Amino acid sequence: MLGALFPVVGLAGALAIALARRSAGAPATSRLARALGTTALATVVAWVVVLSWPVRPIARGASPVVRVGSGEASAGVSVVAGSLFPWSERTDVVRVAAPASSSLTVRVVADADATVHLDRAAALVVDHEPGREIVPGEGGALVAVTRTSTAGRARASDGGDVAAHVGAIDGRAPPPTSIRGADGEPVETLDLDFERPPGERLAVLVTARTTPFAEEAFARYVARMGQGMTLLMSRVTTEDCTERCRREVWDDEIGRLRVPLTVTVTGEGGGAKASSLAPLGSAAMRTVAVPVDVGGAGRVRVSLAATPRFWEVDRVLLAAVEAAPASEVAAAEVTTSRGAAAPELAAADDRRRVVVDPGTEVALTFPLPPPAPGAERTVLLRVRAYYTVPNGGHWGLDPAYIFAHRSGLTSLPRFSASLPGAR
Repeated sequence: MLGALFPVVGLAGALAIALARRSAGAPATSRLARALGTTALATVVAWVVVLSWPVRPIARGASPVVRVGSGEASAGVSVVAGSLFPWSERTDVVRVAAPASSSLTVRVVADADATVHLDRAAALVVDHEPGREIVPGEGGALVAVTRTSTAGRARASDGGDVAAHVGAIDGRAPPPTSIRGADGEPVETLDLDFERPPGERLAVLVTARTTPFAEEAFARYVARMGQGMTLLMSRVTTEDCTERCRREVWDDEIGRLRVPLTVTVTGEGGGAKASSLAPLGSAAMRTVAVPVDVGGAGRVRVSLAATPRFWEVDRVLLAAVEAAPASEVAAAEVTTSRGAAAPELAAADDRRRVVVDPGTEVALTFPLPPPAPGAERTVLLRVRAYYTVPNGGHWGLDPAYIFAHRSGLTSLPRFSASLPGAR
């Protein structure tokens, strides 16, 4: 966008200087015109320097991945996706394989383009009734699933029946669709109707992931604003801002970008209540519980909405749930590519962080308590962290593109719709 603007500004500067020469008899007008002209031409020179500087390649910078076991073949799942700055640091919980031994070692692996800053990590051990699924919600709360209900009807944006795609975890996500939302933005929707399962406390279980396409589109969109966005966004708010303040800034920024998956729940005769899921990363599908409050409604409608091709949804269930108390275990050993680190660095939310360099990992070892007799064990990892990625694009900032984004003249959904492979 700057490339289109600076010739206009340069012409305006030249005209202002010409006017100054013609206004020699009016010193005040002459000085003002010369000042404006000089400023405009200096701006053009600065823009030329910026646009002539080598463009930094786009760094997708995927979110950190948790792995259990050794080798690249071990199962991995993303954590804290999209938490790219200190103020956007958040807590995430993912399920890991329960070991047969009395200790658990997990690895938090940094992407080749990303530096991970790990503030806290803990193992959550739940010994529960056999056959029950333990599912985390956003922020780390755990629930045990007692009953589930599959959708009797599921329709995509184009009206197609996709109930067979979202009834079970089978790797089949509904085909991408796209319509225009009420605000004119591209949107992909999924509407499901459920019979209420027996139970007082309900949650929608969403098994999904954020797509590699979403990560690529986000990186390219921010790169249009310039490399200076990394410094600018890191200063959006101070790190000592309250948790509520940080959450409000996070919600505003990713909401404006249309990155989350919106989950709207409506009971019979009741009003709609919306919540959203933050990015889950593209490494693997994850199941997240979204709390539901529909009173005594016997039928429930769940509507999902997202930017087209940003999310893959494998399964959606309505479940009766109950609290799942967990034992929290701190890491006994912490090892990075730089060597052993003090376990205390990962023991509390105190902003004393373990740094994981790009393309490396941190190994965390947890001693586990003996299992309860007759119980089934589920182990999860709670992580609080953020990661940084060098922003691509031109050096400096493109204020015109930033203004266009903030004012709604352009948007990430419309930008992503123009990329190859978008629909």
